[in-house]
Amino acid sequence: MSKLDSLIRLHEQELDEKRRRLAEAEAEVERIAAASRALEAEIRAEQEVIGKSMEANFAYANFAQAAIVRRQKLKDDYQDAAFHVDAVRAAVAIAFADLKKFELTAARQAERERLDAKRLEQSVLDEIAQQQNRRKRTL
Repeated sequence: MSKLDSLIRLHEQELDEKRRRLAEAEAEVERIAAASRALEAEIRAEQEVIGKSMEANFAYANFAQAAIVRRQKLKDDYQDAAFHVDAVRAAVAIAFADLKKFELTAARQAERERLDAKRLEQSVLDEIAQQQNRRKRTL
């Protein structure tokens, strides 16, 4: 196994690891989005309850303040997670480009070796043909 094959394997492992991190980051974004949707559903449910009960109106102010704080925290977390996803996605793109460079280099090297072998074979065949031609002339 050549050094180039080892480098390709190493870069494939790095790319796989970065893809795993990307999947984890995207899962985190989805988790935060789900939590945000759940909070919005909880707010709507509380608003329906206060419309039916006067006692609930007094407690709603505290709930609303806490909901506003949670909503802002979720919004900030979502933005941070989305930024992280973008950064990881860029790292995946760079790792993919690096891997492709090595793969293309390996393909070019294999093609060069194939052409060299073909040239060598043709050289041997030419030498055999020349020897046969010389033998015919001497007869």
